[in-house]
Amino acid sequence: MEDFIKYQSYNVESDFQEVIEILKLNNINYKTEDYPINFIADPSNTSFSHEYVVKLEKESFLKVEEILEDISKNQIQDVEKDYYLFEYSNDELIDIIKHQDEWNKFDVSLAKKILRDRGIEFSKEEITQFKFERIHKLSEAEKGQNMWVILGYIFSIFGGLFGILIGWHLENHKRILPNGEQVFDYSEKDRKHGKRILQIGIVVFTIEIVLRLIEII
Repeated sequence: MEDFIKYQSYNVESDFQEVIEILKLNNINYKTEDYPINFIADPSNTSFSHEYVVKLEKESFLKVEEILEDISKNQIQDVEKDYYLFEYSNDELIDIIKHQDEWNKFDVSLAKKILRDRGIEFSKEEITQFKFERIHKLSEAEKGQNMWVILGYIFSIFGGLFGILIGWHLENHKRILPNGEQVFDYSEKDRKHGKRILQIGIVVFTIEIVLRLIEII
């Protein structure tokens, strides 16, 4: 298993560099990767020409989360009153707190502050419970991969290579949770299908290569 796991990715270099400086100041081990993505994005838009990836050791995830949360609590003191979150309803702000992984730390801290100012405050235990429930939800395997399973068998039997790719993806693909844990994307049933698709695809692809070599000889 890789020691360093993807923690976060950034499209804006200044945001990426800001996090790197924080990691350095706190003696957090990290690795970075830089991917050009202009061939996917609009070539005329250079604002998002790269994906900057920060990787951390699993045991550093929660520590970094706490550091960034502390920093964000100080930053929200100077926020302008026309910031868009002030227009959010209580339910919308609570949703931000319950889905912290989908928001930046600044917005999460500000959502908590706005709710406090409106007379709604959650205890540390309640926040911890929200995070636990979110992790549990994100840990659930994706269901209903019947279409990909069917396509995988078809391509593995008749195409070989593309079937191999589908099979490998179904069997092995994982997602990274906010706490650094890695879980398989798909259910045990779909992963078993993926393994069979992968095996069939390899056999068919190998046969195709052998037959082509025989024709050449």
